[in-house]
This record gives sequence, C-alpha cells and structure tokens, in this order.
Amino acid sequence: MKTMLPQWKMKGFTNDQKRTMRTISIVAILTAGLLFSTGCKKDTETICKNLLDQGLADTSMLNGEWVLTSFARTINGRKVIVKEKNNGAALEFNAIGDNNVILRVYGGNSMYFTLDIISANYMTLHGGGGTLVNSPPEVAALENRLRESLTNTLCYAIKGNELLIHFEESDKKNILVLKKK
Repeated sequence: MKTMLPQWKMKGFTNDQKRTMRTISIVAILTAGLLFSTGCKKDTETICKNLLDQGLADTSMLNGEWVLTSFARTINGRKVIVKEKNNGAALEFNAIGDNNVILRVYGGNSMYFTLDIISANYMTLHGGGGTLVNSPPEVAALENRLRESLTNTLCYAIKGNELLIHFEESDKKNILVLKKK
C-alpha cells in the first residue's frame, strides 16, 4: 500500500504505526470540521435568539414599507454595528396573509419574493420574478446585493420602528437594518 506522505517523513515507522498516524490525522480533520460546522450553527441560533430578545417577531407588524438604512454586522445579535449606510431601496411587505414581499430599488427594478415564516422569528424569502429595467451600475450592484441578502435570510426582529433582518453571507453575522416609512 502506498502512503500519501513522502517516504522521508515515514522512515523508522512500522506499517502499523504509519496506518495509525494516518487514521489519527483523518479523525482530527473530521473532528475539526464537525466542531466548525456546529459552532456556525450555534452562532446563527444565538444571533436569532438575541435579536428576538431585543424586539418582536410579529408578522402583522411587517406590513407596510420599510426603507433600507444600512448593512450591518453583529457578533452575537445584541449589538448591531453599521458597516455601510444606504438609503437606496425600499422593502415592501404587502398582504402578509398571501406571503408576498416586494423589493423596490429606487431608480431600478422591483423584485418579488415569497415569505415563509418557519418558527418564532425564523423566516425565509424565496425569489420570484421582477422587472427588467436596465439599471445604472451602482443601482444594479445594490439590487444584486439585496437579492442575495434576502434569499439568504435566516431570521428577523422588529425593534421599535426598525426591522433587523439577519442573513447568511460568508461569515453569517450580517444584518440588514430597515426603518419603517
């Protein structure tokens, strides 16, 4: 049986010792991967729970128009830190009974989503259709970023006149901050 490590690193070991070292290496890598994925899931649960502790998750309060104020991030859902201010989009939750959500980006397209409330403050948004206006590059970039953020929504909370939507990106600690219009 050929070894995966160069022979100079394996000199002086019996075949049983080599097999044991490979097994230990594989188990260590799998354990590290499992711990990492479990930690990420816990982060999401903690953020969603802490967001809910600060506000409400009442779908009837989603009705109406919300204006994007910023992209933000959070470590644990308790403190939201603004990364980038923005005021170029409106998110309109219409007819929540029908689960329809309309995203309008000023000077650009309208996109339609279906809202699913999973439990407590957990929700998902599934993209439907949209208009096909040839938007300026900066508007198109904002549309793409918002569409990606909304289709990766994990949970939400309403805090006063502010809607916080937690979404998954590469680091899973992102928040859209919207104000009631």
